[in-house]
Amino acid sequence: MHDLTTPVGTLYHFDGMLTFTHRASGKSLTLAGGDEFVLYLADAEGGVRAIHSRECEPVSTDATDRAIVLIYRKEDLTVTVTYAVADESVAVFEKRITVDAPAPITVRRVCTENRRTCGTLRRGGEGQPVFIGGEDNAAVFCGMEFPVANNAWEGNTLGFTQAPYETTTHFEAIPVVYGLDICGDIEASFRARMARAHITRGAREKQPMRVYSDWVLHDDLTPGDPILTADMTLQNIPALREFEKKSGVKFDYYLMDAFWFERHTPYDTFRPDTFPDGMKPVREALDEVDMKLGLWFDINAIHTHLAELDEWKEYGAHLGNGALCFSCDKVAEMMTAGIEKQIREWGVKMLKLDFAYFECKNPAHNHSVRHIESKEKAVRNFIRMIEHLRRVEPELVVLCYNGWTTTLDWIWSAQRAPERQGFAVSPYWCLSMDYIYCGDPRPSEFASADAGNSVLWYQDGMLRAFDDSLMPYAAIDDDGVMVGETATMYRLGTSMYRLGLLAQVPRGGQKLHFYGDVKLLSDDDAAYFGYVNTLYERALAGKYETTLLPEDARDGQPYGYAAGNAAEGMALVVNPTSQTVAYSLTLPAWRCGVRATLTVVNGERTEAVHPAVTALPLTLPPDGYVLVEWTAEPAAHGFDKIVMHGGDRLTLCTEGMDAIQLTFTTDTGLPMRYPDGCPPEFALLSGGRAIRSALRHMVWSGVSWSHYPLDGECDVTLVWDEDADKTMNVKYQLIPRKDTEHDG
Repeated sequence: MHDLTTPVGTLYHFDGMLTFTHRASGKSLTLAGGDEFVLYLADAEGGVRAIHSRECEPVSTDATDRAIVLIYRKEDLTVTVTYAVADESVAVFEKRITVDAPAPITVRRVCTENRRTCGTLRRGGEGQPVFIGGEDNAAVFCGMEFPVANNAWEGNTLGFTQAPYETTTHFEAIPVVYGLDICGDIEASFRARMARAHITRGAREKQPMRVYSDWVLHDDLTPGDPILTADMTLQNIPALREFEKKSGVKFDYYLMDAFWFERHTPYDTFRPDTFPDGMKPVREALDEVDMKLGLWFDINAIHTHLAELDEWKEYGAHLGNGALCFSCDKVAEMMTAGIEKQIREWGVKMLKLDFAYFECKNPAHNHSVRHIESKEKAVRNFIRMIEHLRRVEPELVVLCYNGWTTTLDWIWSAQRAPERQGFAVSPYWCLSMDYIYCGDPRPSEFASADAGNSVLWYQDGMLRAFDDSLMPYAAIDDDGVMVGETATMYRLGTSMYRLGLLAQVPRGGQKLHFYGDVKLLSDDDAAYFGYVNTLYERALAGKYETTLLPEDARDGQPYGYAAGNAAEGMALVVNPTSQTVAYSLTLPAWRCGVRATLTVVNGERTEAVHPAVTALPLTLPPDGYVLVEWTAEPAAHGFDKIVMHGGDRLTLCTEGMDAIQLTFTTDTGLPMRYPDGCPPEFALLSGGRAIRSALRHMVWSGVSWSHYPLDGECDVTLVWDEDADKTMNVKYQLIPRKDTEHDG
């Protein structure tokens, strides 16, 4: 038996079995009865040959406290299986499989885990973890951490498979990751791992990120609407600068959206008819206002129409939309070169990547055409591209828009439907990308007199679907707020502005994102932007954590978000109905009481303070919303207890205190009762003057405590007469004045 031990738990490997033991509870979970691997290799006759670990010769086993290495051989094939500690602090382990051969082999499929378990299995599927055990067993999450991993199970047997279709002499399978529950809730433990990995993977630090996007200012898809031009951009930049002055908020990025590029070129040329002088004037204008540049790319080259050219026809994905297949290395290399050129020439710091079609139905390409499997090579090429581009530009921020969901129909409607299988999106995207978009704005299935309200409810419904998918809030692009008169935003003008801007803060995406025409906003709107920015900066500085209120935005009932830490926070409650609704807001952090302030109602700032509440009754206007800010009320001051002997003196600082309370007990804890509540050998002095107890009359039964009002004394001294022949315990508690209890 070999083991990998962490402070939280241990992985034991013995005769093909894996046993996970949680140190604190002593509970265990065992996976047994399968192969370490199953390889499916193409043979010379055009078929596939299966090679199971059980038919291979075990060559060696090497174990240290950090890794267990198993080597197998089958003829001239060498397979190495390594178990290692991936994250010691939280008991996460990983399994890696590598295959080496003297001559090229074609790996069609690999089964990386197919053991059985006595624990209950749940979840799993495309890009989702499998949860195992709980109750009588240790709880474990496991799976290949890859956005389109096929983490399947049937009955009590796991079936993790990948389909690389890779010809090579050295093959590395997607690692399998196993993690023990550290939260008492296996889903919470997995969420914590994803959130931690997204923050610490090094792609970017979570710093203030205020993004301006020019989509909605132009709409190149609708005849008659403005299109993107250099002149439009050069006129828009001063308008942004003016808005910054009015609001006091600096935009960090200028994200130029679609159709800046010349048709039939691989994203290496700006349109000469709309950018006659190229990008140089725009770059210079952005430098003057100190804004970083972002650019839009369609990663399947649909809108460049490259598939119309003979050179690219063979790379078509056969999806009926002109998409090129990203599994084809030439397509991936073309896209990488095009983006890299713009990064190097114009200092691009942000990518908006759109219209991702990772699947492909072209049987002539070297990949499976099954739905999940067809995506694997394309996604692998895509992640490699991003890794390369980040080496070129370490500050690069990557926004993934339409196409990163498991199927595109997930973004057609935010509502739940019985025929939908699986989950909207894989949380594993957050391991390599900064943001995953929750879908273009569109009206929800709930009616409203103002279509802008319905569009915002759709965004919240999609965010709930992403939450169901276990995507960290900090990795969800919530669509920001759009202002404009173009058709792409349904010509809604400023209808979405106030709630759309405000909701970005408690949703937890950790960026403010504005699309469209700032010239439509008033001075009051600019001031409101400044106010929301202060909330945003406070949330970042306070490291606020987002949680969803219990109600589901997809049910058409009041719902909302809470964001905060132990000391402060905010909650946004939204009413997607045409009736006035009473709602009682309470949060776990409010159990000891908070000072709650009703701050915003339907976009208008207000201030109604409710001190010391544990639940706040709200009246939600029709189609309305309210924002509540809160700070924790200081808990009542505790007490301390000392032992006093004859001759002891104890001086206490009582500045800002209203009173001091004393309780007297013997060494054995029995109350020491006196008619006036005070032992005769005891005195309470300030400046040599005795302070009188509030108890003005003798209590014939005796009392073991005294309450001493204070009148500005900065120090008081407890004195136990030196001639006293007994020892007593004195418990004391200082009571602050009402006007000082919130100080600090």
